[in-house]
This record gives sequence, C-alpha cells and structure tokens, in this order.
Amino acid sequence: MKISRIAFHILLALIWCMMHNSLHPVTFIVGYLLAWASTSLFRVLTKYNPFRMNIWEGIKLFFVFLKEMIIANIQIAYIIISPAMNIRPGFIEYPLDIRNDGAIVLLANMISLTPGTLSVDISSDRKYIYVHAMVMETPDKLKEQIKHTFERRIQKMLGAYAGELSS
Repeated sequence: MKISRIAFHILLALIWCMMHNSLHPVTFIVGYLLAWASTSLFRVLTKYNPFRMNIWEGIKLFFVFLKEMIIANIQIAYIIISPAMNIRPGFIEYPLDIRNDGAIVLLANMISLTPGTLSVDISSDRKYIYVHAMVMETPDKLKEQIKHTFERRIQKMLGAYAGELSS
C-alpha cells in the first residue's frame, strides 16, 4: 500500500498539533500547510518522491531496526561487562544492490546507529559501503546479515526506486 499525499500531510499536521499541544483548527491548518510546503520543497530539491514508498514495508523496517538495536545493545553490554572482552574487530567492503542516494544513506545510517557497527565510507561509484564491526565472526556472515536485515527491507520499502541512480 502506498501512502497518499493527503494522508501523509494530515499525519504531519496531527504531529504538528501534538507538538503544540493543541487541536485548534488554526494549528491544524498551519501544520497541514507546513507539511505540504516542506514535502513539496523536499521533492523539488532532492528529486525524490516520498509517496512512492510502501508505508507498510517502512513500518516493518522500523520494527526490524528497533529489534536489531535492542539485540546489539545487549550484545555490546555483555561484551563490556565480561572480563574477557571478547571482541573480533574488522572491516568489510559491503557490496550494494541499491543505487539510490537516499536509500544508500538510509542503509549507512542504520548500520552506524546499530551498536557495534559503523559505516566508515561509501565508495565514489556508490557500489560499496565500508563497514567496521566490533565483533565479526566472518565477513560473509556480516554481509549476509546486513543484506537480509536492512538492505532487502529498504528495497521492499522503496520498490524499484531503490535501484535508481540519483542525478
């Protein structure tokens, strides 16, 4: 299911109302107009259409990311409190299937926000992300984990748009 522009603007306007602790019609209208103006400006400046996103896949991605954050925090906490400090750091060159700049940045940020991993760089041809991991069993296992946990879900969320090159 794709999110409609009107529904998205209404959602942003409601968030605006919550931020201002007011359901006054004027507050809602101002929020709606700001939502419309900001998404229109975003689309013009970035040539990205956020309304091509599959909202349900985005929600699934959010919860998968949340689960991975919790698991990684527990693993890092265990490493920190254990006397042996069992770390096996390493770098990998992660090959990208996605080509859209926004999708690449989203993936790189999700990797960096997950404790124990860090996106160090993106290759100039946008075909690789260089990732540092604090605990790496094997490079192939880390690549598969990133691919199945984040990248494939980003592709599902953005659909064919994830494979497009930004100009």
